[in-house]
Amino acid sequence: MLKENSIQLSNGVYVVCGHMASGKSTLLELFKELIPGSVVIDETPPTENPYFVEYCQAIGREGPNPFAFAVQKYFFEDAIGQGKKISEQAEDKVIFWGGSPWHHFMYVWLLYKDGSLSKEYYDEYCRLFVKCIPDLPMPKAGIVTLHETGESTHLSIEERANNSKGEKEKIARLAEVGIPIPYLDSQGDYWKARIEEGKLLPEKDEPRLKGLSPQIKILKLNTTKTDWRTYDKDGNLINDNDGIGRIILSKLATLAQ
Repeated sequence: MLKENSIQLSNGVYVVCGHMASGKSTLLELFKELIPGSVVIDETPPTENPYFVEYCQAIGREGPNPFAFAVQKYFFEDAIGQGKKISEQAEDKVIFWGGSPWHHFMYVWLLYKDGSLSKEYYDEYCRLFVKCIPDLPMPKAGIVTLHETGESTHLSIEERANNSKGEKEKIARLAEVGIPIPYLDSQGDYWKARIEEGKLLPEKDEPRLKGLSPQIKILKLNTTKTDWRTYDKDGNLINDNDGIGRIILSKLATLAQ
């Protein structure tokens, strides 16, 4: 068990999920500062995925997205690699995981539902998912970060692009700016359904996923008006509202009991 500043969390995995630009990485950075003894693992930056820019540019176009399977398979394989490392520490550490397979399945599900991912590729992804997930440590509790609307999500995406550093990151973040707002709305709707069901996967609609996400308590965070990230004049991130982070961690500890 980790105890820091009156916050007590049992050892194990706590997943941080949510739609694009909803504050997941910023929240993980805050946790790392507040609880130095924890392990914080974020999702792989999109700049590392060679298919990401073309994938974003194709979102919203009619017909299958030719980069959908490649980009999601890349993220999935990376998440499984993270999970194997986490398995070795889950009994002895408090682990906050932002790039989990449960988080990434959202994209696959939505791409399949809107016709951007073919049934053949979707079935192949499910096959990989069902094969690999049982070997990973199950989360003790989860956090889902959400904006109220797709429009507010889009504003956050634009802000992130404006504050990006380096040419590769700038290109990737600008590609996200072009993603249609209805698609961003669908991401929010997906996570609202997961919160209501208390499951990280749409098991009711996809029987193959049954038993691959535990019945856990999920803390919903509306990050539309949460100002825990501030930038200085040089564009460096400042986390200056530790009070919010401590409240979130206290609630998470209660849920995991």
